[in-house]
Amino acid sequence: MGFLERCMTKKIVRRKKGQRDETIIIKPNGTLVWGVKFGIVMAICMTCLEVVYMAMFRAFSSEIFAGIVSLTSFVTGILVSHKV
Repeated sequence: MGFLERCMTKKIVRRKKGQRDETIIIKPNGTLVWGVKFGIVMAICMTCLEVVYMAMFRAFSSEIFAGIVSLTSFVTGILVSHKV
């Protein structure tokens, strides 16, 4: 199990009187994990594109930065909402 799968796995502990605690593990959907991985890789690629753009044109591209912010918020939103 990779890092993302561990981060997105839910653990629920049921406590019963006089019995042992029961732990329920809910693993994330494989499609969701691949979507998060894709979002992270695309955010890294967009960051590299922004660095190249700044090196070549000596200017900041707000469109590329908007793409980076949207991908970062996409990944963060999925991780936070899936964990709740």
